[in-house]
Amino acid sequence: MHFVEGVPWCETPIYARLLSEIKAGKQPDELRSEADLVARYARLDRMFEETLARGRFLLRRHLPECFRDEHGGVLMHVARDGTCLRSGGGVHRMAIAKILNLPEMPAQIGAIHPDAIRDGYLQKLLVSRLDPDAGAGNPSRALPT
Repeated sequence: MHFVEGVPWCETPIYARLLSEIKAGKQPDELRSEADLVARYARLDRMFEETLARGRFLLRRHLPECFRDEHGGVLMHVARDGTCLRSGGGVHRMAIAKILNLPEMPAQIGAIHPDAIRDGYLQKLLVSRLDPDAGAGNPSRALPT
């Protein structure tokens, strides 16, 4: 709603739900106050604008708060046919990638079906325009969105 229709964050259902949880004493996504919630969505707006301007996401290892490659980013498992399956976390990045029609995005690879390896799908996923080191033993990859 926000990125496509221009609805202010404070008027979206997710904002209302998170704010309600915060007011009930919960800490959804480690948010403790409405100020935390406002700051979160301001960061997402910056990420969207920077990604739009750049035409791609930065790899997490190029960000100052990087702990370990794509750790904490989008976790993707690889199905037997090479399909990437998002698994927890990174929903906002995935949405931004879809909205901006990005051909790929950085991701941490999780489980890989043996058939994806046997049939060469995994090797194809390791080729990236975002990461010149892809395929060189680096566990983070830029995967198709």
